[in-house]
Amino acid sequence: LQPPHHPENLARRRDDGAPAREILRVVGRLQRGELDARVPLQERWRGSEFTRIAAAFNLLADSLALNQRELEAELERGRGAYEILEQVLNSMPDGLIAISTSGEVIMHNAAAAAVVPLDGELPPAGEWPLVFGLYHGDGKTLYATEDLPLVRAARGESGHGREMLVRNRLLPQGRLLDVTYRPLRRSGELTGGMVVFADVTKRRQDESELLLLRKAVARLNDIVMITEVGQLAAPGSRIVFVNEAFERLTGFSARDAVDRTPEMLYGPRTDPATLERMRKALLRGTAVREELTQYAKDGREMVLEIDIVPLASESGAYTHLISVQRDITARKQAERALLDSDQELKMFSRVLQRTAEAAKRITGQQSLRGTLQEVASQARQVIGCHVAQVSVTTEADWDQAVTAQSLSRRNRTLAYALPLPPVADVHALASRRDGQLLRMTHDQLQAHPLLRGFAGVHDGKPPVRGLLAVTLVDRSGDQIGLVQVLDKEEGEFTERDEYVLQELAHLATTAIENARLFQQIRGFNTSLESRIAERTAELARQEARFRALTEQAPVIVWNVDASGRVTYLNRAWLDLVGGSMEDWLGHKWMQRTHPEDVEEMKVHWQRSRETLQPYVGTRRILGKDGAWHTTSYRAAPVIDEHGAIAFWVGIDTDITELKAIEQALRNSNEELQAFSYSVSHDLRAPLGAIGGFARALEHRVETSADERARHFLTRIHAGVAKMEQLIDAMLS
Repeated sequence: LQPPHHPENLARRRDDGAPAREILRVVGRLQRGELDARVPLQERWRGSEFTRIAAAFNLLADSLALNQRELEAELERGRGAYEILEQVLNSMPDGLIAISTSGEVIMHNAAAAAVVPLDGELPPAGEWPLVFGLYHGDGKTLYATEDLPLVRAARGESGHGREMLVRNRLLPQGRLLDVTYRPLRRSGELTGGMVVFADVTKRRQDESELLLLRKAVARLNDIVMITEVGQLAAPGSRIVFVNEAFERLTGFSARDAVDRTPEMLYGPRTDPATLERMRKALLRGTAVREELTQYAKDGREMVLEIDIVPLASESGAYTHLISVQRDITARKQAERALLDSDQELKMFSRVLQRTAEAAKRITGQQSLRGTLQEVASQARQVIGCHVAQVSVTTEADWDQAVTAQSLSRRNRTLAYALPLPPVADVHALASRRDGQLLRMTHDQLQAHPLLRGFAGVHDGKPPVRGLLAVTLVDRSGDQIGLVQVLDKEEGEFTERDEYVLQELAHLATTAIENARLFQQIRGFNTSLESRIAERTAELARQEARFRALTEQAPVIVWNVDASGRVTYLNRAWLDLVGGSMEDWLGHKWMQRTHPEDVEEMKVHWQRSRETLQPYVGTRRILGKDGAWHTTSYRAAPVIDEHGAIAFWVGIDTDITELKAIEQALRNSNEELQAFSYSVSHDLRAPLGAIGGFARALEHRVETSADERARHFLTRIHAGVAKMEQLIDAMLS
């Protein structure tokens, strides 16, 4: 062994420390920022502990170099982002200021610097309101320092919508700001606060003016709609504004309408020609006034008078269309109602005239077959149909029924090959209906198993347009026959046709009974007095029934609930008084009733509540024309399953126009009474002569022994006395 200080041992120790020195040298380079420095791995160190340490150190240096490059790249990106952020902040129209919790300004943009003088040294926070001129929205009250949004944000509070008026050397006139503030935090720790504010001075002025305009427009009763000019052809221009009247009249909300087009209100009866005229006028830049049918959200039809004016910008180009739309539905309905009422009155007058003439012709017949034929002919002409048939039976034996038929010229020309529906079948159907009346449309006839073959088209003959039939009931309540009309000339049979046929059936029943009575009178040779009395009674019944036709023809139909509130009124009421159904429901319809008639109506109604019986009366109703219309009303209670009144069904008939007819009937009664007195006088004269001659003859034969002659004289006196009693009875 050599000593420690031997040169070989010293050289060996120097070689063993070389790796450590190399590592220390590389560490020094790394500390100086030379991140590419690495420990060289020499061949003589292979397999030694230093080799593994150097390799690990090199891996650590590689990792440090990689992290450094990533940090430099991230820093470069951060610089770019900061530059972009600065550009974005300075391009913002809204101002932004951020401060630390100590009150130091961290960041602000150009918009903020134009409002608040941030150049130079920032004053203490307690002086900010006065130095920067920070007032409340009233422009007079300075903000307290602790209430400033920026101070609140630095305390960790947040909020928005705070108004602040800033008036300082930069803004001597002052500007109104809308301020939003929030705290700044880092890793959950409060680091400062930030405010963002927008200049809303012009917007507030515009909003104030717009609010005033909106209030004015909102209180209008007419629709105001503003649309963009856009596309004038279908689907139309985009809606940008509608007022409250639009919502009230159409049922659509403003939200429903905005961004849609006026086409949303169009419907089946919106006239394309009117739309085209409006479009052409607007293309020329001229104002428009048209009447157009449009539809509400619930499908209700409205007629609107529309005024449209194009609105031009400062450059002269048309940008919007302002439309004012006035609801004239009620006016149009009133015009149509007036026209319809006039036509209806004329038509009803003609029907009444024809019915009166029919009554005279029917009651003027004395034979049964002649009566039946006249009833059939008059029913066909009065109602306006192609076929009418009347059948009378004895003891419901329809095989032996006496039948009369009336055909129009068209049906006689067609020479109908098809038989009419069997009378027994029609009578069976009518007898099961309320009021023993049957009304069927063409479609119902085709769907009926017994009548479908009769109703269809056969051999080129036109289809039958409906059937209307009513049973004939005599005074004792027995069904003695059937009257039916078929194939109406225009449209289907109506409720008015039902009432006319019912009254004709009453007349026919009376006439048939008269005819049978005349036959009995001829057969049994009844006395003249009996015939006059029977005829007079029948004429009186005919007059009463005819009056029922004129006074009870349905015009106004209404329902009243158990508490007396009106729940339904038909169109005839609205045609008479105007308005809509909602205007008159409940007790509001009483506003149109004459005050003098109200108490009597209440008495009748209360009596009906107590007795469960119908009630009738007359009243005066104020029409929309300003005139009082006298109506005859009749109401019947509908009883529920518990025996209580569920509601009333009533009708009002305008009898104002029938007064003339009533006067004519009174005149007829007076003439009839005068005729009766005349007949009685003519009968008394010969009776007086017979009585006088009988008494003279009695004086001649009172001494005679001829008992038989005295017996004849006694019978003559008795006959004269009986005849005088009959004449007195007739006059009384």
